[in-house]
Amino acid sequence: MEQIVRESICPSVASHIPRRRLPTNLLIVLILLTVFTVISLGVRTLALYLAPSTDPFAFFAEMLPGQSGSAIEGQPFSCYWEDDEYQIARQHCAMQVTTGAFAGVGIVISKAGIIQYATFMLRPNTLLLGDLMVLLGSPTFHRYGADMEFSWPDRGVTASAMVGRQKFSPFVPLWIVSFTLI
Repeated sequence: MEQIVRESICPSVASHIPRRRLPTNLLIVLILLTVFTVISLGVRTLALYLAPSTDPFAFFAEMLPGQSGSAIEGQPFSCYWEDDEYQIARQHCAMQVTTGAFAGVGIVISKAGIIQYATFMLRPNTLLLGDLMVLLGSPTFHRYGADMEFSWPDRGVTASAMVGRQKFSPFVPLWIVSFTLI
């Protein structure tokens, strides 16, 4: 009854109530943008986690343990000799890397000129534990508070990650990987 009274008093008001509906073209554009965004995010996520893993250390293969220390000649390493009467003399070399997964590389060369250790410091979230597992197999691991150390003793490789309370997962980002002459 109230509806009838209002229309009979002001019949022109009912016909001028604006509709709250988007124009069809704008609605189609918004739907297409939403679909495109969802698809793009899905493809990006799949590419990050399902892309075939390559060996991030391949470029440094000549600088891994067992190789000649002369492999670092011509590279921007800064080196010094550790010469202590209680220790075997060794040359320690370090290099900062400006691009790629590695922020820095450290190498230890024996007095005989053979690389004994190579350590790679990683940029955040550039190498996951799963990437190393594809290359080296399953590691043994130990938790030290918020840190976790992963080891492949038969390969002379260790890696570390700051995991907090996170459990063992191939998606754990690593922050350092070391190779030792075995």
